[in-house]
Parts: sequence; structure tokens; C-alpha cells
Amino acid sequence: MAYGAYGPEEGKSVKVAFDGDFVVAGSTGSFGSGTSDIYLLKIDGDGMVLWTRTIGGPMIEQANDLVQLSDGGWLIVGSTNDSNGNGGYDGLLARTDPDGNVLWRREYGGVGWDFLHSGIVLADGGFLMVGQTFSQGIGGDAWLVRTTQVGDTVWTRHFGGTGMDDGNAVVETTDGGVAFAGSLTSGNGDLDAYVVKLNGQLGIEWENSYGGDSLDLARDIVLTQDAGYSLVGTTKSFSEFTEHYHFKLDMDGALEWQKHWGQINDQEAYCHIELPSGGFATAGWTTTSGGGGRDMFIFLCDQQGTFIEQHTFGGTEDDEGYSLAKSSDGFIVCGATLSYGAGSNDVFVVRTDSTGSTALETVATYFDPTSVGDLHKERGQAPFPNPSSGIVHVPDAQSYASLELLDPIGRILFTWREPNPELDISEYSGGAFYLRATDRQGNTTTFPLVLIKP
Repeated sequence: MAYGAYGPEEGKSVKVAFDGDFVVAGSTGSFGSGTSDIYLLKIDGDGMVLWTRTIGGPMIEQANDLVQLSDGGWLIVGSTNDSNGNGGYDGLLARTDPDGNVLWRREYGGVGWDFLHSGIVLADGGFLMVGQTFSQGIGGDAWLVRTTQVGDTVWTRHFGGTGMDDGNAVVETTDGGVAFAGSLTSGNGDLDAYVVKLNGQLGIEWENSYGGDSLDLARDIVLTQDAGYSLVGTTKSFSEFTEHYHFKLDMDGALEWQKHWGQINDQEAYCHIELPSGGFATAGWTTTSGGGGRDMFIFLCDQQGTFIEQHTFGGTEDDEGYSLAKSSDGFIVCGATLSYGAGSNDVFVVRTDSTGSTALETVATYFDPTSVGDLHKERGQAPFPNPSSGIVHVPDAQSYASLELLDPIGRILFTWREPNPELDISEYSGGAFYLRATDRQGNTTTFPLVLIKP
């Protein structure tokens, strides 16, 4: 399913709610209060939208991670350049109730740019986030922020050297400590995958870098059943191509095995989970196979990283996977799609069975009509009503030489050579369309149009 409107949308994190439905957090440029707002949507097992929410002010807000809380509410981790912050970009936390309504929001950072990428709930109910800070350290450091249950800062710490360093994911360990993963600039100027283990008193137990002689980074870390760590991300150290990187550490940070996939073209991994079997499911994008451009993938391997199978999802344009979760009978993956939907990027959500396969290969579009009314107030003689249930009125229809109804990717569905003031489009399935009007001088105007069917 593709979700969104005429502007850019993406889904950065998907979780299975306590009631079995799915919640996706990302960003939208189609509606909300500013240039980019947090976009939160809840869908059922069939992909039907139960509700959508936007969170933000007049500036930019983006969600990078979503955490379900014990009361059924949600913690959204992201970043903002809202003027209420300390300077430039700041890390952002927003807490909502189970229906996505905001209870509070907090911003974190200093005079430089600061970003939060992901977070967890700790055993005491407080929150721990990881990201990147340019307000502390030198040249950008990995950044940890510890807060109370209501978002008040308890402490912050930064890690890294004199180059560009980053923190992408964090887990709480069984001994009361934490481990986080990201990237560290090496002595030769390339990035290495970077993992730091802290004890319960915030002392560094160990920190190591991993990879080869080129770019390597870790985007996700999982505490495994054997108390070790599994990590996925990106590497360019083993091939001329950018590859999906997966490596396994023991509890002391020693490398047990590493794998890299791509080899004949580019592939990157963003998120993974450990399965009850001890194997792993990973999501990302690949150009090694699929419909064209980048395609979302689900990749399955065993506990030693040995390949089992991979499935791709997408069309002729770029389609990427950023997050996945285990559902009751398979997987749910979210990301962004240019191949489907109503506008530029749309949120892309795929539900599969336990092998990573889907029952259908077609992709349906949910057009979120939240912004339609405001979008056309300035257009004057725009067709109405919009959204429509099937009958569309066209002001000054006699001034047009023709009207064309187009689908979301621009294919002409029907042409009216002598337009009437009233058009009947009820024979088409609901969704997003365009109405292209050509006047008698050959000038064209295109109006977005939404058809909603009961």
C-alpha cells in the first residue's frame, strides 16, 4: 500500500500495536503546519487506514523512530529546526496517547545542529535516545540522551574522535547497561562501523570499530538470544558496489562472523530483527533485482548469516525499506515509494507471510485527503466538490477546448472534447486523479482531484 498526498511522504518506523494493528511514523510535505511535519498513521491488517495524524509547527519536523509504551501510547523520536529550539536542528521527542494525540513534546541540543535517530524505553520507564551532535565534541559526535518518563533530561554524553561520528541505534543489555551502534571516522578518513558497550554506571566496557578499508557503517543493532549483538548497515570495503553489511559480535564485542551482499550491484540494509529460530530478517533496498531502480527487500538468513531467501517489492522507480517488524503471521515493512501513490514519494507499507512473500503483487493507493481543501483555495475556478463521490462541477467549462482525466502516474483515462459543466467519474475506483484542462488558446491547467467511493 502507498499512503500520502501530492507532496513527499516517507515511513521511517513501523510497529505492531498491542491490538494487532500497525502504526507507521515518518514525515509529510503534503499537509500539516509547516514545510515538513511528522506523519503518523494507523492501519489494520488489510492496510486500511484507521487514523492519520500530523505533528509539527511552522518549521521542519521529522520522525526517525517509533516506540510503543506500556500504556499503548507512542514515543516518536526525531529532529526539528523549530525556532523554539536551541539553534539549528535539535533532537525531538513527542509522546502521544494510543490514538496518536500529542501529550507533550521536548527538544534537545545546543547551539549546533543535533539529531536523534532512535530510542528505547529503559527498565525504569525512562527513555534513552541515540543520534548525532554538533554542539559537543569535534566535527560531529555520536550522542546519547537520557530522559525521565516526561522527557526531562537526566544526562547527555558524546562519543567519537576528531572526525564525523554518528550513533544510529541503541539497545539495553541484560546487565543493566546499554550498547549503541553507528559510525566512526577512521585514521584514513573513511567511516568504520562503530559499537560501544556501557555498563550501568556509564563506564565504557568496550568500544570497537568494524569493517574493511573503505566505508562501513552500522544502522541497526539487536541484542541476540546468546547475549551477543547482531548489526546491519552498509559497506563498500568488499566490492566495487555499495553492499548490505551484516556482522555478529559476542558479548565482549569480538567479531564472530560478517557477511556482505550486493556484489553485482548496490544494496543497503536499514533494519533487522532476530527470529525465534535464531536467524534474522532484514529490510532495506537493492538494485540487484526487482522492478527497476531501487526496490524494497526482505532478506532472510540463518543464525550464521547464511542466505536463505530474499524478496523485493517495487515498480520502475525507487522504492526503499527502512523498518520492519514481526507480525502474528509474517512481517510488516515500511519505507518510501516513487513507483506508486499520489504524489512524489509516498509512504510504502508491505505485509508479507513468514517467508517474506505477499499474496498479491498489485499496490493499492490510499490518498489522504487532509490537505485537499486548503490546496485549492487559491486556484479560483477549480473543479468542485473535491474530494468528490463521482460528480464533479467544472466552472467555466465552456472556456475549455478539452478536459482529460489522468491517473496518478499521468495516463489519460478519458477525454471530454466539448466539456460539460458537470462530469461523471463515478465509474472509476476511488483514489487520486488529475483533471487537465486545455483552453482554446492551447494553455493547460492541471487540478488534483480525489474520488471517494463508499
